[in-house]
Amino acid sequence: MAAKIKYYRCQNRAKCELAKNRQTVEIIEGKRFVCPSSEPNCERTFLREIDPPRRGIPKPILVGAGASVGVALLGALLWVLFSGDEPKSTGPQAVEAALTEVWPWLKKQSQ
Repeated sequence: MAAKIKYYRCQNRAKCELAKNRQTVEIIEGKRFVCPSSEPNCERTFLREIDPPRRGIPKPILVGAGASVGVALLGALLWVLFSGDEPKSTGPQAVEAALTEVWPWLKKQSQ
């Protein structure tokens, strides 16, 4: 049977470099419960058990990537659905009609 590893963090921030840097200490279950710091003033039994460190990609990054992919797919779907019409004419008559529709005073000057 494999030995169970527990994770600890030293709480002696005043005297211990491991505590100041918030480093995780791995101790095999059944071994001496002491801080492995090389600091002579560290109270070596002043450890607190913590949850094991997480491995892999953090959850917020996965959620953000999934949302980005979803928005991109939705945009592509909408573009495909609504881009089937023929483009409107851009000839001189179409431009003149569009301009006179926006600025009616142009129509009076051209006549």
